[in-house]
Formats: sequence, structure tokens, C-alpha cells
Amino acid sequence: MGQRHQIYLRIPAVDYGKGNGNNRTAMTIGIHHQWLWGVTAAGRLEKFLKFVKNQKKHSKFCPFESSPGEAMDILAGIYSVDAEAGYFHQVHRFVDKASHYNPEKIARPDEADNNNGATLIDLTGDKPKYCFISWHHLECLDKDVEAKEDADEGSAVKNFVPMSVKKWISLHYSKTDLPKYQGYDNPETVLKGIAGYKVMTTEDCIAMFPKLRKEFNKAKPKPVKKKAK
Repeated sequence: MGQRHQIYLRIPAVDYGKGNGNNRTAMTIGIHHQWLWGVTAAGRLEKFLKFVKNQKKHSKFCPFESSPGEAMDILAGIYSVDAEAGYFHQVHRFVDKASHYNPEKIARPDEADNNNGATLIDLTGDKPKYCFISWHHLECLDKDVEAKEDADEGSAVKNFVPMSVKKWISLHYSKTDLPKYQGYDNPETVLKGIAGYKVMTTEDCIAMFPKLRKEFNKAKPKPVKKKAK
């Protein structure tokens, strides 16, 4: 039961010098949310990106270059609590029984308990990138989009294809329904807050999930050929 959505975060490599035991390569961590979709999923992402931006302003220390545990604390915290909005929902961390980071639990996100896609966030570059993704289907679609999906008319939802926040929200709400939306987050504020961030490419997604290379490459949109003049 529930609107099951996962959030995956790729954190940067750390190099403290040759032979340092704390060195590590870039890695992906993740959490499971039992009830997250539509504007609320976009709103949590907007809050997370805002934290990354503001944290850099106030401290030279980067918690995402420390331990995976600290990065997961931040991710889980922002996606479970919003004091200003009064939002709370428990999340589950992808860790083993000893609460240690476990990469095997997220190597194949398409096999997770999911019916409403996922949020991917990449912090390995100079500026964060993001995307929304559908692995198999999205349950909470706008009724008109759902009707087209049922009739297989153009397949508005493309599995394994990175989506922008604008595309993500358009799948869940019609142009007439979105202005009426009442929830924890204001859609206009969310769209504006994420607008300045690049959407992850297929290659970025493969770097996050190498075991899904075949699936991502198969779904990758073919470049549009320019018509000869």
C-alpha cells in the first residue's frame, strides 16, 4: 500500500591524499518513502537543493564529503520533516541490519518496492543536478494522462528517461487543476526554486546505477535529425 517513491543521492569522491584510509570513490545512497508523489515530491527536492545551496554559504565544511551516514542523515531529515509547512512522514534508509550503508540494497532500484517513481540527485559536479524517473509506471497520474497511457497513445510516461520537474508535475496535474492545488508546497515556488538546476542526463543516471546501463541506453531518446534546407 501507499505511494511508494525512493530518493537516491550520489555524493562526491573524497581524496585526502595517497594511502589515506578515509579516501573513497563517489557513491550512491538512498531512502524509501512510503507516501510521496507529485508536487510533494518536487517540494522535498526543492527544500533539499535549497539546503545544499545555503549550507555552502555558511560553512566551508561539506557534510556530503564526510561519511555516507551524515549525507543520509540530511537526506532523511529533509524528506521526512518540514517545520515551516508542518510536514512529517517517516522514511526508511537503505542500510543493513547494523545500520551500515549497503550499496547492494540500491544497485537495482528498478527492483525496489515502487509504484510512483524516484528522485535522483547528483552532487558530484560543481552544481547539483537532479531528475525524476519512472522505473515501470506511475500510479498517481492526472486522469487525462492516465487515459492516454491506458490507450497507449504516445506513452506520456517514458520509463528510464530522466524527467524535469516541469514534466514531472505536468504528468500529475492538468493545467486547470494545478492552480487549485492545496498541499504542503506551493507549485509555483517549487518550480521556480528548481528551475536553475540542470536535469541529469542518461549518462549521469548510468554513473549512479551502472547495473542499469542496458535499460537506460535502450530507453534513451534518439536525437532529432535536422531537416535539410
